[in-house]
Amino acid sequence: MKKSTEVANVLSEESSETLKQLYPVEQSFSRILLPRITFLSQDKVEGKGKAMKVIAEAGTFISEKPNEAGEWEKKELGKEIDVQIFYHRRQLRYWDAANESFINSPIYDDENDIVPLFQDKKQIDKGTQRELQAKYPPKEGRKMSSLEDERILYVMYEGDMYQMNVKGGSKWAFLTYARSINPSAVLTTITSEDKKNGSISWNQMVFTQNRDITEDEAKDIIAKVTDIRTAINSEKAFYQNVLTGEQKKTDEELEKF
Repeated sequence: MKKSTEVANVLSEESSETLKQLYPVEQSFSRILLPRITFLSQDKVEGKGKAMKVIAEAGTFISEKPNEAGEWEKKELGKEIDVQIFYHRRQLRYWDAANESFINSPIYDDENDIVPLFQDKKQIDKGTQRELQAKYPPKEGRKMSSLEDERILYVMYEGDMYQMNVKGGSKWAFLTYARSINPSAVLTTITSEDKKNGSISWNQMVFTQNRDITEDEAKDIIAKVTDIRTAINSEKAFYQNVLTGEQKKTDEELEKF
């Protein structure tokens, strides 16, 4: 058979890139998914009556990381941690006891943002923080809406990034601390103190400046904040389409809340 001398008509890189830009892409975004550090405001117990015992004391910090099987592994970190708080955001959350499920918003940035509320993977409402909270009156004995405005802290702990949900008195303690100093420029020590109201007692976080961060630490934080802001912009564009009805959320996406 005669060997063909015809030059192969290979797709050029320029044409390939042009086709890539022209082809429609399903709108989505890369959610910021981090391991968590949780805080026990009250003793964690198991059993009842005389058999009841404390298995983790109030004031304890616990890390939660997903393993290869997709399960969350927990590890006690003690009652004092040193972290770099390099970013914070907001989330609305409410426990609907009647239906035994949470009502919550996506994580957002400003009280004037229009955000959706979800329950059982379905959007049930949308509005600004103030508009949504007005629909959930305070619980008895409290002044604030029962649709809580929590703070989501992004922190560095022992070289890894974590997410911390801060609410109630601990949230106000953080906001007071953040008004006195730029949390991203220092290493922060977080401990807790005992609080009591009538027969109810709990531990509330205490935020204290440890030291200024180094130049190398600052550069690392700047890079991480830049990545997070890029992800946030993609997330905001996605939810804008959700709110205008141009994008339907799938069950798989809703499971990420």
